[in-house]
Amino acid sequence: MFLSKSTHDTALSLLLLLLSLLAAPALLLAVTKTPHGRGLRIMINISHFAKSSAEPNPKIYADQHVIPRPYAQDSVAHARAQLFTALELCEMGAEVVVHFDCAYDCGGEPDLAAFEGSCSTPEALELAFHQHDPSLGYHVTGVHRARVADSVNNFDVFMYTEDDVLYTAGQILLYVDHQRRLLNAGLGLTHNVGFYRVEVNVTSSALEEAVFEETRVGPEGLDVLQLPVPALYPGSGGNASHGNGTDGNSTFEWPWYVIYRGNTYQGSWLLLQPQLRSYIKELEGARRGPRRGLIRETNANWVYWLLQKQKVIPLASFSQFGVRHLGNYYLWTTKFGDNARSTHQLQIELLQLRARRELEV
Repeated sequence: MFLSKSTHDTALSLLLLLLSLLAAPALLLAVTKTPHGRGLRIMINISHFAKSSAEPNPKIYADQHVIPRPYAQDSVAHARAQLFTALELCEMGAEVVVHFDCAYDCGGEPDLAAFEGSCSTPEALELAFHQHDPSLGYHVTGVHRARVADSVNNFDVFMYTEDDVLYTAGQILLYVDHQRRLLNAGLGLTHNVGFYRVEVNVTSSALEEAVFEETRVGPEGLDVLQLPVPALYPGSGGNASHGNGTDGNSTFEWPWYVIYRGNTYQGSWLLLQPQLRSYIKELEGARRGPRRGLIRETNANWVYWLLQKQKVIPLASFSQFGVRHLGNYYLWTTKFGDNARSTHQLQIELLQLRARRELEV
């Protein structure tokens, strides 16, 4: 039985996809190891401003024809969710240190302090609570910089997030895998794998995840391009989402990435050690200060706003890079407007843009 080239390529792509899905748990566990075989050392820094909860705008309920329900904006519950991610990373073999920067005695919160030593390897999950003067205000989002600079030689992965931006353990390890590929290709200091914030659209019958920040598809918003990186599956010859190999052994390929030309804000960042070492020096020489009226946002997004690094996301797995904005803050306090897109709708539009770009070549 002979297959046409197109049928053969399609079958090969489906086989590789199936193998990747079956191997995903093992791959994630492998990513928790350094190239030297020891467990990853991960530093997580969380801005946890205050112990607070909030009520929604009742007009939003009326406008969206949604039955009022208890609001999920609870900052301690958000911080606790972050610790479940840290615990999961620890159980997968990583050594994790979590720093909370608070404007109150957050270390006295039983729901947070209970995670100390909760990992199967107790010493592999460490918590540190830093209480700051409330007068510091939004500047608390910048205090992590000195800490990560002092610790640059002690960890493999560095993370900053606000307490209501929730990453899963799998997303953090997905970042490590893809950013290592960019570093190995010589692109990791200029390009950083990013994320986008999502909220659950409860007005949708499918409870879709909604992207509400940068959703413009095109040269001024979310664009697509190919970058040469080491092949995920050497010898595969490439496929529609990953591109084609650049040498006979297909050790390199040209996968498609989404590149952010517009709004790069994500309320968080992830970096590998080689990047942080380089960026510390760049940050010392950066003359750009916080954007007027956006101190919190600038401190949380300095990798992209101050150092102007290129924010990219692998197109083939774009839907996996949406991080939860807990409490659905924007859904319950403001209208999404016409710029909101479901994650799947947005990825389809990006794939369609890639198809048009392929025809232009």
